[in-house]
Amino acid sequence: MVTILPPMSHIWPVLILLATSAMAWFVGSEATLPFFIYASWAGTLLMALAWWHGETWTMRTVLVYAILYRLVLLPVLPSLSDDGFRYIWDGLLQWKGINPFVFRPSDPALGALHNSDLYISLNSTDYFTVYPPVSQIVFGIGAIFYPFGWVVSYLVIKAVFISIEIFGVLLLSRMVQARSLILYAWNPLVLMEVAGQPHNEAMLVTWLLGTIWALQTNQPKWALVFATMAMWTKLYPLLLIPFVLNRTGWRYIWVPLLTGLVCFIPYYHSDFFVNIRTSLNLYTQQFEFGAGLYYWLKEWGRQIMGHEESKVLGPFLQWIFLFTIGALWVVDAIKQKSLHNIIYLFIGMFLLTATTVHPWYLLGLLAMIPLLVDVGFRDPYAQVSVKLQETPFPPWHWIWLGGMMTGNYFFYLTENQWPWVIAGWGGWFVLLLFLPLKGLLQRVQFSRAGRKYAKIRNGFPVLEPDEPLYVLDLGCGEGYLGEWIRQDLQANVSLVDVVDFNRTQIPFFRYDGQNLPFPDDAFDVTVMSFVLHHCENQTQVFQEAVRVTRKRILIIESVYITEWDLRQLTFLDTLANRLRSDGLMNQQEAFLHFRTVPEWYKFFKQFPIHLVDTMQSGLFLHQQAVFALEIKQTKA
Repeated sequence: MVTILPPMSHIWPVLILLATSAMAWFVGSEATLPFFIYASWAGTLLMALAWWHGETWTMRTVLVYAILYRLVLLPVLPSLSDDGFRYIWDGLLQWKGINPFVFRPSDPALGALHNSDLYISLNSTDYFTVYPPVSQIVFGIGAIFYPFGWVVSYLVIKAVFISIEIFGVLLLSRMVQARSLILYAWNPLVLMEVAGQPHNEAMLVTWLLGTIWALQTNQPKWALVFATMAMWTKLYPLLLIPFVLNRTGWRYIWVPLLTGLVCFIPYYHSDFFVNIRTSLNLYTQQFEFGAGLYYWLKEWGRQIMGHEESKVLGPFLQWIFLFTIGALWVVDAIKQKSLHNIIYLFIGMFLLTATTVHPWYLLGLLAMIPLLVDVGFRDPYAQVSVKLQETPFPPWHWIWLGGMMTGNYFFYLTENQWPWVIAGWGGWFVLLLFLPLKGLLQRVQFSRAGRKYAKIRNGFPVLEPDEPLYVLDLGCGEGYLGEWIRQDLQANVSLVDVVDFNRTQIPFFRYDGQNLPFPDDAFDVTVMSFVLHHCENQTQVFQEAVRVTRKRILIIESVYITEWDLRQLTFLDTLANRLRSDGLMNQQEAFLHFRTVPEWYKFFKQFPIHLVDTMQSGLFLHQQAVFALEIKQTKA
C-alpha cells in the first residue's frame, strides 16, 4: 500500500505550510482578505496542536519549516500595511544626501519627489520619521536598488529583515528545545509581520534574543551591543538597558554609549530628538487602534463623566508605563529576575498601556514565550529563592491576542475593528484568569510530592555522616519528589523519565524504556512513585532499576481490590496525567497495568530483592501501597 500523506506526527507543519501558502495567496486583495484572516487563524490553531504534539519534533525539522514558511511569504507585496513605502522613502532620501530625520515628506524642500508613485503611496506625510538609525541603515540598503523600481527595493528590505530575524531564530534554537521554539518560529502572526508585511520589529526580536544569548554565553559586551541595537531599532528598549547593566555590571556602561554613538553620528542633526518626539507625541495623542485597556478606560470615562478624555488618557497611560518600569528596575536591582521575564513583562506592559496596538507590536513578546515555557532554559543571572520552578505553560492569552489581531485587518473592509478588539482582548482577559489556575495545579503537585516523600522518608538507609547518598528518581515527572529528597537529605539526585517535563534544576536523563543510562550499582536508592503501572514492559523497567541500585528500592503504587476500584483508577489516572502533562503522557495510557497488593508481591519474587516493609493508605477513590525493597547482596 502506497502512503501519500506523511505520518500523523509530521502532518502539522505540512498543514501550517498550506495555511501559510493560503495567507500569501489571499492577502493581496480586499475581495480575498477574509480568507487570509481565516487561514491565519487556522495556522495559529495548527501551531498550538504542533506544540501539543511537540515531543516528535527535532530542531532541524522546526528550523527547516520555519525558514520555508518565511520564504513562501517573501514575494508578497504591501497590502495590509503601507509602512514599507516609508522605509523606501527614508532610504531614498539618504542616497540623495538628505537626512531623513530633518524633513517631513510633505516639506516643500522635497517637492521634486512629490510627483513620484512612492510619495503618493506614503502614509503620514506630515510626520517626521520615527524609525531610528539601525532601521534607517536597512532602509538605505534597500534604496540602493530603487533604480530598478520600488518593488525591488521593498523585496530587498524584506529579505534583510527576514535574514536578521532568522538569525534570531537560530540564536533562540541554541537556548530552547524544538517544542518550545515552535511557539515563535511557526506562529502565523510572526510569519506575516516578519516576512509577509515586514516591520522593523523583525530586527528587534533578534537584538533582544541576542542580548539574552550573549548573557547566557558570558559575553557581557555583546549583550550590551545587542541591547543598544534594539534601542536604535524601536527606541523604547532604551528602558531595558539598565536591566542588562544590572547583569553585566555598570563598568560596561561605555559599551552602549559607544555603540549608540556609532549608530547615531551618521544621522545627527540638532533637531533629531525634537522631531522624533513631535511625531511620537502626535502619534500617541491622535492615533488609536486595537488598544484594549485604552478603549475600555475611554468608554468607562464616557459612561461616568458623559465625555471622553482621550487626549489626557494617552499621556496618563504613558506615565503608568514609565512608573511600572521604574518600579520593576528598582526590584530587579535588589533581586534579579530572569531577563526574558523582564522583557516579557516590559513589552506586555507597553502593549497594555499603548493607545495603538498593531499586530506587529507583539513580536518581541512572542519571542520571549519559548524561553518562558522551556523547562531546560536557565538564566544564570536570576536569583532563585523558591523551591517550585515556574510552570512551563504557554501564556495562551498573548498567543490568542496575536491570533485575533489579524482580525483587525477586517477594518480595511468594514471600518469596524470593535468585534476583533473585544474578541481579542476579552479572550486575553479570560485566558489570563485561567493561568493562575494552571500555576496552582503545579503548586498542588509540589505539595503532593511532599506528601509522597513523607511516606518513604523512613525507608532511606542510614549512611555514615560523610558518606554521600545517591538517589535515582525513576519516572520523575516534574521532578518535585526528587527536589524534596535533595533538599531534605542533601542527596545527589538524578531524574529519569521517558518524557522531559522536569521543572527543577536537578540533572535529567531521558529513558528509552529499555536500558537505563547508568552503570550497575550506581545509586544507593531508587524511588519509583506511581510509575510501574504506566510501563509497557514492567519487568524490563524493574529489572533495570534493580541493576542500577545497590541498597534499596522504594515504590509507591496505586492498588485496587475490586473491579470497580480498577475502573476508578483507570479513569482518575488518565484524567490526572492529562491535566498535569499538557498531553505529553497520552501515549502511556495504552499501557496502564494496575495490580493488587498480592499481585505485586508475586511480581517482586522474580528479582533478587526481598520485601522489608509494606504500608497501605489512601481513600476508597485512590488506594495506595508503599513497598520498601532491599537489594540482595548476591544479585547477579
